[in-house]
Amino acid sequence: MNYIKGLFLVTWSVFLTMVTFVLGAIPMHGLRQLAGRGLFVSINICVLGALYGLQYFDLMITYGSVFVLVLAYNEFKRRDLNLFEISLFSVLAVSAFQAVIFMYWALQNPGWYGFLVERTDKFLVESSLINPKALQYFSVSDLVAQFPSAIFIVSTVMLLLVILFEGKISSWLQLPNAIRLEPVQHFKAPDFFIWIFIASLLGAFYKMDYKLVSLVSLNVLNICIVIYFFQGLAVVSHFFAVFKVGVVWKALWYMILVVQLFLLVSCIGILDYWMNFRARFQKKATEIKKRSF
Repeated sequence: MNYIKGLFLVTWSVFLTMVTFVLGAIPMHGLRQLAGRGLFVSINICVLGALYGLQYFDLMITYGSVFVLVLAYNEFKRRDLNLFEISLFSVLAVSAFQAVIFMYWALQNPGWYGFLVERTDKFLVESSLINPKALQYFSVSDLVAQFPSAIFIVSTVMLLLVILFEGKISSWLQLPNAIRLEPVQHFKAPDFFIWIFIASLLGAFYKMDYKLVSLVSLNVLNICIVIYFFQGLAVVSHFFAVFKVGVVWKALWYMILVVQLFLLVSCIGILDYWMNFRARFQKKATEIKKRSF
């Protein structure tokens, strides 16, 4: 093991976790590839112990979440699983870790719900990112009830960054034998997932007396929309690859799609269940190629 690179990766993992949370997973994944399972676990237990000793409890929890995600991802990708299954199980692992931490905190703080509502309301009022007029259209308590799906979504974004930068990290570490997954452009949710989406859509917006059902459905719907967003991005990525779109145009379109057209991309992912866009792109490209000869 190159200890200089290892120290660099540990330092950057702690720093990026502290500053951005999600970006800390990229150097940590590099550390896992460089150090191997046993040394990787030992190093991170020492880091978590040091953070605990310094009483940086918030950073310890966020760093622990990144650690669990990277550890789970590397374990699951060694199993006979596809990209969706690896991603789902990895995110569920870190979600379970965070749920245990939250339950412990809630037991120590009986007024935890009121505390979360108060802090969220204060953040929304003071945040310059939120239009004050928009606050009258939703309940802060309903927003707090969607925190479980928000945590799941953040973990999913973190894992996506790990997968996207996996090749570059392996090249920098000079690890040609590192296990690589199938390209992200092949990502596809299982067919049955469409029915979970439809059921959550009905449960979230159909007026009923069971508030709990509505809140659970809304959380599931949020997760489904994000999963189909990634599937939509995979469809777009496949389109770019098949028709050989230039790097500059790809970067421009990715920026527009992610920042401005999030729901449109999710709709593309949902429609892919019926339309099978990637097969159509491949067929069209083959027809164009035949006509050119």
